[in-house]
Amino acid sequence: MPVIDVQVHPFDRNHPGRPWASPSHGLDSATGEEMVAAMNSVGVDGAIMVSSFSAYEYDPSYALEVYNTYPDKFRVVTPVDATNPAIDDVVAKWAATPGARGIRIRMRDGLPMDADHPGLNRAFAAAAKHGLPVNLLCWGILDKGLPHIQRHRDTVIVIDHLGLLQACSPAGPRRRLGRSSQAARLGSIRERKGEDQRCLHDVAPTVPIRRYLGAGTAGHRCVRAGSLHVGHRLDADDRHADL
Repeated sequence: MPVIDVQVHPFDRNHPGRPWASPSHGLDSATGEEMVAAMNSVGVDGAIMVSSFSAYEYDPSYALEVYNTYPDKFRVVTPVDATNPAIDDVVAKWAATPGARGIRIRMRDGLPMDADHPGLNRAFAAAAKHGLPVNLLCWGILDKGLPHIQRHRDTVIVIDHLGLLQACSPAGPRRRLGRSSQAARLGSIRERKGEDQRCLHDVAPTVPIRRYLGAGTAGHRCVRAGSLHVGHRLDADDRHADL
């Protein structure tokens, strides 16, 4: 059964030709070549690349470059700017891009979060119109994401990290998932399970992976694997136990 990593963040080394927007979380790079090698080392067949916002903000060109090099390995999700007056056109253009399989909406300080924000509402609606799942990052502020989830029931929404803050430190006890479990009872949510830095097996049977990967992907099993961004890793024993 093919194994799919449901989220990796590709980025090249920081150089003048492709400078980072902000510092890395510890790695010098997570290139396509490095990701494929890491995936092969633990038996992961493919991955959903979420373009790195910290490195490239709203520019998915590097992730698309990796996809074009390894089209049998990856599909791409891009962050979108809900303050862009042309957000509808941005989503429509992205939906027509080869390899595109979703958009990411980030809710953080300095970014729009209000339930009545017109750009956010247009972004969620445009995603539904074009059949794109939304990866919603609202960790630590799940209450800000819930009104959008309730309003946009026709939009497939993946709650990144179950709405829980991901620590960049060694693994500790599993966190309580009460608030996210409550959110999951809302009709349109698809949860992408996440923990802290160890992130061993984001088993995601509820994630609409066929919507992400396109036709011909029935039977794929989705897991989080690979030491590809902030120290995520999948030990062999854990992988086999999960599968």
